[in-house]
Amino acid sequence: MNQQIEQYPKVAVLMSTYNGEKYIHAQLDSILAQKGVDVSIFIRDDHSSDLTVKIIDEYIIRFPKKLHIYTGSNMGAGRSFMNLVYTVPDMFEYYAYSDQDDIWFDDKLKVAITTLKKSNMDLYMGNLICVDKNLNEIGLRNIISPDISPYGIMVNNETNGCTMVFTNTFYRMLSDKSKRPNDDLFNARYHDSWTAMVGAVNGKVIYDHESHILYRQHEGNTVGATNYNGFCRRFKVKLNKFTDISKRNGRSKIAIEIIKAYPNETEKFDYLYEYAYSHKFSNKLKLIKNYKEYKKHGKQNFVEYVLYVILGLI
Repeated sequence: MNQQIEQYPKVAVLMSTYNGEKYIHAQLDSILAQKGVDVSIFIRDDHSSDLTVKIIDEYIIRFPKKLHIYTGSNMGAGRSFMNLVYTVPDMFEYYAYSDQDDIWFDDKLKVAITTLKKSNMDLYMGNLICVDKNLNEIGLRNIISPDISPYGIMVNNETNGCTMVFTNTFYRMLSDKSKRPNDDLFNARYHDSWTAMVGAVNGKVIYDHESHILYRQHEGNTVGATNYNGFCRRFKVKLNKFTDISKRNGRSKIAIEIIKAYPNETEKFDYLYEYAYSHKFSNKLKLIKNYKEYKKHGKQNFVEYVLYVILGLI
């Protein structure tokens, strides 16, 4: 049996936890039950105040070679996940992000790895089956497969980190010190937006419309899909941007960082430069002129969009 396991692809699952005591049992069980892979789980706890760390420690006693944890100050989800990327060993064939409160189908990692091998891609992303806190099904996250071009990801990212699986080659790109984005980016964007953007500009991403995960929606979600485009959620996002200047200019920030990290790969994407240097009057005009293209992906109406462009909040 041990000889057979050694032949399985070695996968590092990266999980950031924060006050996840209610649901983390089920998620850890589903990861440890993955078929056809040799899994190691690396957890960074983002300064939980509940029993999350105690629960994880109990799993470590049961599975000392499978789970690894370290704790730190509260950094927020985006920074915490990227800290894991920069910290975990460069010794695995594949890497995957995991939330603390979902449930994975037992073939999730195997399907992703098979898809990557067949497509010769480096980053796999998939759909989600949204469920409530009691696992009652709500529906698919994306009825239509999202735009995974750099433009689609920058304007309105509809990919989810908890579905992402990537090769060691891609892991080295993400962790490369010379290509790491400014830490300020993760005030306005999460780790999954950056990861998806790196894959998109390098042409190494593939999307699976099928779901192999139950994406749990509950009152404690840091990021959620329920009522994603609803008024309350959009109002909350706008309020956060109004009260915290660091959360503004997410599109411009990610455009600036991806151009800086991959100057040759981004040369052909003119719109990235328009967003990156949106403070220039000529680029403001181009952005306003291209509203029809934006509207295919973004949620702002024309007046709102123009105001964001003019005020430099894009």
